[in-house]
Amino acid sequence: MQEVIKALSEEERRILEMMDKPKTTKEIFEELKKDRNISKAEFYRILNEMIRKGLIKIIGRANRFSLLFKSL
Repeated sequence: MQEVIKALSEEERRILEMMDKPKTTKEIFEELKKDRNISKAEFYRILNEMIRKGLIKIIGRANRFSLLFKSL
């Protein structure tokens, strides 16, 4: 697991640290935007990569536009 964590980008590491409880895409984006000036396109690219790597999974919808994520 340590090798996996070392291989993550700074943004991926930050997203995993934020997920002590399930969070919505909006909550994650707002926190990241405060820390780093990240675009929405870059944010979704990072989330898609994390889903592909199996680091996070979608556990439902928070509302019409926002998904609820949980770290694995």
